[in-house]
Amino acid sequence: MDGMGTAHYVRRSEEQLDRHDGPVEKCGDPGCVWPRIGGMLTVTSGGRQVTGSLLSKGVGRVEVKTPDGKIHSAPMVTARRVEWGTYCPHGTKLIESENAEHTCHLPREPCERSGDLGHLCIDHQPWCRGCYPDGRKIRPWPCGEEGCTEVDFDREMQEAEEAYYEELRQSYYR
Repeated sequence: MDGMGTAHYVRRSEEQLDRHDGPVEKCGDPGCVWPRIGGMLTVTSGGRQVTGSLLSKGVGRVEVKTPDGKIHSAPMVTARRVEWGTYCPHGTKLIESENAEHTCHLPREPCERSGDLGHLCIDHQPWCRGCYPDGRKIRPWPCGEEGCTEVDFDREMQEAEEAYYEELRQSYYR
């Protein structure tokens, strides 16, 4: 082990993890080089972008499993890190971030209540839209798979939101 006591793990198969000492960025094992088995990535497969977890990588090719269980084989050169957004079970990006400038480097407004007991200034300070972007649907609707329409997506999001608020109400009245 190095002096910091750090370690990382490499997935060799669905059941087996190998432990390596030291930070992953400095590891020379081929399994530690990006992309890592089990990690998320986006590849071009069948002429479209799909996002899923890496099952295997070989000489010039990768295999990615999307949440719907399909396995996509793609050239390694198309692999890239997953971007912020919402993805459907078929691995297609549905919601993308709206472009915004980073304001996190700008000085914050002084808070008049900064000395008050229990007051958290962060609760009312504006957040950086570059770090925490708003999302927008991709137009035209990018997924053409059965049962993956914009109407289905909107209904599922509405149901999830209603379930979330119902759970909050239930926890409040317990």
